[in-house]
Amino acid sequence: MPAVRSRVSIFCVAVAAAACATHPTGNNPFVKGRDAGFVDIGGPVAATAATKADDEAVARAVREAQAKRAAEPPASLPVVEGRDLALKDALAQLVKTPSATAHLRVGQEYYRLGIRDLAFDHYSDALAYDRHNEAAFDGRARVWRDWGFIALALADAHRARYFHPASATARNTLGTILERQGLCREALAEYREALRLKPDAAWAQQNVTRLTDTCL
Repeated sequence: MPAVRSRVSIFCVAVAAAACATHPTGNNPFVKGRDAGFVDIGGPVAATAATKADDEAVARAVREAQAKRAAEPPASLPVVEGRDLALKDALAQLVKTPSATAHLRVGQEYYRLGIRDLAFDHYSDALAYDRHNEAAFDGRARVWRDWGFIALALADAHRARYFHPASATARNTLGTILERQGLCREALAEYREALRLKPDAAWAQQNVTRLTDTCL
C-alpha cells in the first residue's frame, strides 16, 4: 500500500526535533529542473551541520522505525493525495502495480509538493525493490541534504553517481551537496560534468556560471 501523510514519517520518528516537512513548504530555496526529475540547484550553505555521530544515529533510528511500521494498517487518503492529480495518479499506479518505478514516481511527486518525509519513504521503498536504483538514491540524497544531514546525503549521492555515472542529474545533486560542504572547486567539477552530459540543461549551465565566478 502507498505511504500516506497521516502516518508518522520515518524521519519524524527518528528525530522528533528535526525540521522535516509533512506539509508543502512555501519557500524552497532550490530551483527545480523540469526535465531532470526535480533536479535542484544548490542553495546557500546550511547554518548548521549534523556531525557524523548524529547521522549514524539517525540512520539507525530510521531503520528501526521502518521495521516497526511494516505492520501498520493503511490510513485513509488525506486531502493532498486526493487533491493533487499527479500524486493521486502516481498512488493509484502504485496500488495497481507496486514496483521500484512506481515508488520512485510517488516519491518524486511528494518531493515536488515539499512533503519530504513521505518522499524519503518512497525513495527508500524503491530501493527495497531495486538496490541499484540511481534515481532513488539521488532523490533520497536531496532529502537528506534538505534536512541538513550532509554525510548521509553525500553517501547516497555517491551511490547514485556510481550506479549511473552518465547521469547529469546525479552529478548535479552531488555538486549541490559538495557546495553545502564549502567544497567549491569539487562542486564546480560536478556541475561542469553535468553540463557536458546534458548541454541543454539550463540548471547545469546556471550552476557552472554561478560557481565559476565564485571559485575562480
